[in-house]
Amino acid sequence: MRSFSGSAGTRRTYRAALFALCLGCCPMAAMAQVQPGDTLRVEVFDAPEFSREGMVGQDGAIALPLVGRIAVAGMDLEAAGRAIEGALKSQGLLTTPRLIVEIAVHRPVYVGGSVREPGMIAFVPGLTARQAIIAAGGMGTPGDTDAEKALSSVARREAVVFELSQLTERIARLEAEIGDGTGNAQDIGAEAAFLQDRLDRREQRELHTNQLLTLIKFEIDTLDRQSVLHEAEAALQQSDIEDARSLVQRGLAPRTRLQELLRQMSELNRDQLENRAYHARAQQGAETARYALADAIAAEREAARTDLAAAKASRAYLLAELKELDLQILPLRMNLQGSRAASPQARIQVHRSSGGETRMIEPSLDAPLEPGDVLEVSLVLSDPMTIEPGQ
Repeated sequence: MRSFSGSAGTRRTYRAALFALCLGCCPMAAMAQVQPGDTLRVEVFDAPEFSREGMVGQDGAIALPLVGRIAVAGMDLEAAGRAIEGALKSQGLLTTPRLIVEIAVHRPVYVGGSVREPGMIAFVPGLTARQAIIAAGGMGTPGDTDAEKALSSVARREAVVFELSQLTERIARLEAEIGDGTGNAQDIGAEAAFLQDRLDRREQRELHTNQLLTLIKFEIDTLDRQSVLHEAEAALQQSDIEDARSLVQRGLAPRTRLQELLRQMSELNRDQLENRAYHARAQQGAETARYALADAIAAEREAARTDLAAAKASRAYLLAELKELDLQILPLRMNLQGSRAASPQARIQVHRSSGGETRMIEPSLDAPLEPGDVLEVSLVLSDPMTIEPGQ
């Protein structure tokens, strides 16, 4: 191995030149922007008391001995070096400082979602999304490292499939109940008998209401005919009263005869008032029956709509749970079915902060990452599994 010899100052000058050469050969390193969370290594030649490694704080500054805090966030390494040189000069600490600045430790990358070991991954230049996922234990579910949990998920999946089947039939029945009462018998399934009971009950209620309205109508017609008779009788009675009054005035008939006719007229008026009251009550009964029927049907449909909304929400929850269970039992299914198993497609979303803003991108698995990236990994089955209860 060749070694460099010479004075200490010459060796430092050589190291600075070598570092500059490395930056020229690695433009990505030279152009990398310093951000809060990065750890910088600052080496000041001929003045080691100013050299140190320090993390850039949230305020974007790094603290150096005797110098204080220097803002470097958002700068590349060359600009950060010039900022430190300027601080050393402006404070009269060094007249011609010579130094190098490099990133000793990059900000970590965070991986979450459908990986077995979500968390923080140390960043190294050239790190790709695929490598970060492998470092996080590979695709899967957090903590899912054995087949025992997958077997438990299979049992739970059977229950979820059965519950989904029941919910699907209930939703079809409720939609038919809210609509015209018809529906696909295959979709309604076991709920068909329940639907028929509801429809029979509604039909019986409508039949009863119609029969009641028919009776009320007959009563109203009878009262109307009776009213006509009362009016005719009242006209005759009034004529008899006028004749009797004329006879009494001429002394041809006793006054008691006139009084008897007036009493009969009063009774007839009372019968007419009662007839009108019965007529009004009959009409009120008809309106009440119609309203009660319409209100009962509206209440049933409102209850059905509420049940339908709850059933659809439950179905959405169970579908999400089913998807999660499919991912949990994927390793077991792949062992059992080999190449026939459905291959999950990885969807990667990277949240990347730059200039105080965060944007979301969807890179490929082999795309390079940047320090501080946050990966969210999700798995989508291109061929969703169908495992029936008992299978």
